Amino acid sequence: MYASASQLVDKEEEEEEEEEEEIGKIKKENPDETELEDDNCYISPGNLFFDVVLSVKQVTSPSQLYMPMRLIPLLPDTSMPAVLRHGAKNWTVSYLGGVKPRFVNRGWRRFVTQNHLKAGDVCVFELKENTGTNLRFKVHILRTDDLPHELIATDPDDLLLEELPGDGITVETAICID
Repeated sequence: MYASASQLVDKEEEEEEEEEEEIGKIKKENPDETELEDDNCYISPGNLFFDVVLSVKQVTSPSQLYMPMRLIPLLPDTSMPAVLRHGAKNWTVSYLGGVKPRFVNRGWRRFVTQNHLKAGDVCVFELKENTGTNLRFKVHILRTDDLPHELIATDPDDLLLEELPGDGITVETAICID
């Protein structure tokens, strides 16, 4: 049996309410976290991070975000809620760690929509917490419109970041865009 459009919208609204409840629980569990924590726009030394040039598939429905293979040994191998933080707001997503490749899905579409992300934008995910029960990323967003024109390809999947010095794995080897 197929679901109607109104049933899908109702289900999506219900999931958003559940996400808001989950965010409330996370905020209660982390009372020392301040709203100003993520006002800085740099990656903290020693924190792992990865970057993603968003493709059309990652910003349209159904959308999901796969974790890079090099991070899999460092991430939990169980599924759990994860938090994406951008600016002063948190979004709860479902991290599926019991499968390969590991990815986030439920909640990702809401993050994309509320941050007005589009194909070609770059998200840098900085791992802020990974305790096995809590998984939290700070997300830095680089808009396609703000990148130097030399880096922009006609197809967002062909963004020319690989031509820049650095590998973007650690702060010491970060890709710098002046």
